[in-house]
Amino acid sequence: MEPKPEKEPLTHGPSRKERVTVDEACVILGVSARTVQRMTNAGKLPTAAKIGRLWTYNEQALRAWVSEQEQQHVRRVANAPQRSSAAPSTSIITHRLDWSNDASGESSSRKVLRALREEAKLREAEARKRRQR
Repeated sequence: MEPKPEKEPLTHGPSRKERVTVDEACVILGVSARTVQRMTNAGKLPTAAKIGRLWTYNEQALRAWVSEQEQQHVRRVANAPQRSSAAPSTSIITHRLDWSNDASGESSSRKVLRALREEAKLREAEARKRRQR
């Protein structure tokens, strides 16, 4: 007597599963389960569907969404205005300050505020010059 051939599982389409669980979505997105839950509740993740008591996601749609997020970030960075090297950044300003009270009794926080105001004036003047060109 010949052994019966094994039955093939009833699948429609590719043998890969299309839907992934929260844990698998965490791996794809690189975030915690709680973050996936928050994003799902806020409607930020594509193709989220609650099947029974489990949230599931279309794997291809999630991967496409991640790719789109990466592309949006690249576009934002490319379109961001370049910082001028003429005015020092605030971190440089704060490192140049003497943090002790000087002879006038000016505190370090007042020095920082004064330096930031001066930097803002420089940047404003620089922006005006660029607009006039």
